[in-house]
Amino acid sequence: RRGADGQQENLSAFDVDTEYGQAALTDLIEVFENPIHNASIVPPGHIRRAIGLRATHELQQKWSEYIDEAEEAMASAGIFGMENLSVRRFLNRLLGMPVRMQNTIFQHYTAILDENVKAAKAAGRYDDGVVDIRGESV
Repeated sequence: RRGADGQQENLSAFDVDTEYGQAALTDLIEVFENPIHNASIVPPGHIRRAIGLRATHELQQKWSEYIDEAEEAMASAGIFGMENLSVRRFLNRLLGMPVRMQNTIFQHYTAILDENVKAAKAAGRYDDGVVDIRGESV
């Protein structure tokens, strides 16, 4: 798509269908595949912030409720048990959930993705893919 100034918009920053996106999806699915165990573990800060959980005396209860609701929504959407679940298929199935749950699960997913990318960058393993280099002369 061309912008008003004739420059092509770069939407690659919004591409979640990458190796980091797939790893984040795997991590997300693992949380809901073992809900009893994971409900007993306090979620990390980046997850709490993303899904709107405050560090109060009700944190564990709210986290457990979220896991139960999200697990049920993901099961109803047919996300569990799919062979070769891709990010694209996950996002498509996410659209079959109630909007509030869509938003919360997507925020959870992007929090994991952002944390994975941050860790890869810190370790010097992050691959930006194709990068445009502008110059005046060759």
